[in-house]
Amino acid sequence: MPTSTDDLVITGGTFDALAVIADCLREAGHSTIAVEDPSNPHLLRMFTAHGLEPVPIAVDEEGLDVSRLDGSGCRAVLVTPAHQYPLGVQLSPQRRRALIDWAIKGDCLVIEDDYDAEYRYDRAALGALRTLAPTVVAYLGTLSKTLAPGLRIGWLAAPAWLCASVRNRKHVGDRGDNVITQAAVREFLGTGGYDRHLRSTRLQYRRLRENLLESVSTHLPDCTPIGIEAGLHVVIRLPEHEQDSTLVEHLATAGIRVAALTAYRHHHSGFPGLVLGWAQARPNQLATSIQTLAGIRGILASERRTPAARPGLRDSL
Repeated sequence: MPTSTDDLVITGGTFDALAVIADCLREAGHSTIAVEDPSNPHLLRMFTAHGLEPVPIAVDEEGLDVSRLDGSGCRAVLVTPAHQYPLGVQLSPQRRRALIDWAIKGDCLVIEDDYDAEYRYDRAALGALRTLAPTVVAYLGTLSKTLAPGLRIGWLAAPAWLCASVRNRKHVGDRGDNVITQAAVREFLGTGGYDRHLRSTRLQYRRLRENLLESVSTHLPDCTPIGIEAGLHVVIRLPEHEQDSTLVEHLATAGIRVAALTAYRHHHSGFPGLVLGWAQARPNQLATSIQTLAGIRGILASERRTPAARPGLRDSL
């Protein structure tokens, strides 16, 4: 069953679409929603604000652990199957089939955020979950990564029952999104400009990615880059004894903004790491930042070995 224009609702981006879906689910009797763990903590706060209790489900190297959904009490789940945020793993074929089976058997809803699907480097694309079961999958897309977050434009393709509810809520709530922006995007798509833009930026980001990987290999040989096969961010996995939150604090002092992977974890523990977005950086900035990170790690390691004999890190920077 192909998606038609009747299935589409234009939104103000991913969070707008999810907020509307949350309201529709609550009206339909839902009180909880399953989310990936780790995942963006702002999503959990948003769902809570809209009356749904988020239930974190663990993510491993195959993506969301679908086997845990049956015991969660949830009848809806939000997933990023193309490139999980922040770990960057792809939902495995076995898990994809299990997820669809869970949704069909339990009359549940899968909300598919097609995060980072446009930028892939080392792996082929998998089809969207919605193509497998459009009656139980709501598909979200956005132009935030490919064009600009400030456009605030995205789309939602939903099952018929949800699509009607979403349309009604958008009509009542905000009368729809900016039609001038929509017209400009339509022209950009129709003239082939968007396809040319994607081809150009894929090459640009691939080069940046190679520079990043080279710098990590040279200056952080004991760390592992994760999720780099696609998307515009990387998780740098740290040795188990290091505290990512401490590194983030000291990197901020040096003018480098990254996030601690532990800040994305909810109920399930895991390895420490740094979440680093690299799309807007220049090659020399990436190399300098990785060198600075290596230097800070060296100072912290020295302080752990001989805490009384070493100056404070802030004094050393």
